[in-house]
Amino acid sequence: MSRSKQIFLAVLFAAALQFPVFAQVVQLPSIHTFSYSGSVLVPDSGGAYLGGVSRSASGRSGRRGIGGIASHSGTSISATIIDHQAIDRQLLAGSPQHVAATNDLARKTDRSEEGKALVRHARAMYRVGNTSASRMSYQMAIQLLDGQLEHLAQAEYERVFAR
Repeated sequence: MSRSKQIFLAVLFAAALQFPVFAQVVQLPSIHTFSYSGSVLVPDSGGAYLGGVSRSASGRSGRRGIGGIASHSGTSISATIIDHQAIDRQLLAGSPQHVAATNDLARKTDRSEEGKALVRHARAMYRVGNTSASRMSYQMAIQLLDGQLEHLAQAEYERVFAR
């Protein structure tokens, strides 16, 4: 080792001895758990926050020692509905025309079921006195339904909300 390096290290060591040495702290991990029991309605491709727990603590020791900690744990859910029957219909179908006809039938059935559900919702909202939600549900149902179901929903709407 060269003479200049030795002098540099000696000066550095002497300087280090003049500064106070601080204690080292090693923080070990801590684990907290919580549980959730309940149910939520989550739409397709949607999500819901189920809840969480927040913790915080602070302390002071003597004149200088101040410390604090804060943590948050939460849980959420997201849902994606995969229609395996629709996938099977597409994979097992013989021709593109068959796929289109099957999809059209499924789409009409889905619209019809959604329209019926909206009429049931409109009735329930009317029973509890929420007429604005009832009107909206009837109007949405009438737009979805076709044929005889559309006429029945329109007649019921006009009877309930006589103009």
